[in-house]
Amino acid sequence: MEFHLPANRLLLPLIGASMIATAAIAATITLWATSEARTAQLEVQLQLDRDRADRLVEQLAEYEDQDAGLRAREQALAAREAEVQAREQAVAAAEAALPVTTLEDDRWYTAGTSMMPGMYEAASSEASCTWSISVADPDEPGAGALIETGRGAGWPVSVVVEAGQDFASTGCVGWSRVG
Repeated sequence: MEFHLPANRLLLPLIGASMIATAAIAATITLWATSEARTAQLEVQLQLDRDRADRLVEQLAEYEDQDAGLRAREQALAAREAEVQAREQAVAAAEAALPVTTLEDDRWYTAGTSMMPGMYEAASSEASCTWSISVADPDEPGAGALIETGRGAGWPVSVVVEAGQDFASTGCVGWSRVG
């Protein structure tokens, strides 16, 4: 049997190269399979993330709609509050303009305008209680012609003030309408 060394020398490197090539192909296939599996996992995760993002966008749209509704209601409420405040001011002004039935000292009243006409009784009957009734003067209350004056003298003080007359008092502690 004859053994040729040069032929064997070529065979061994070819076998070695073949084994390396096979290992490289196996590694490539393994990497490709692993890559495919990872790609599939990433695609599944991407779809889950897209679905979640879609739900979040829908929720955001709902929240924005709710927020817009709240803002509209807040504006409507602010408008109603302004209306109520305006009405309250109008009522207060109207009440202030109503003729009163309880009178204070040191102030002029006009019967039929700032006070109700009628009979009034003073809270005090002391001599320091003085009062006067005059013809109403629209430009200057109390400047009209004097009709009557009086003073407390220990008995109840009462006066009758008719429409179109001005009335004022000092030291009487106030007056109440009695008729």
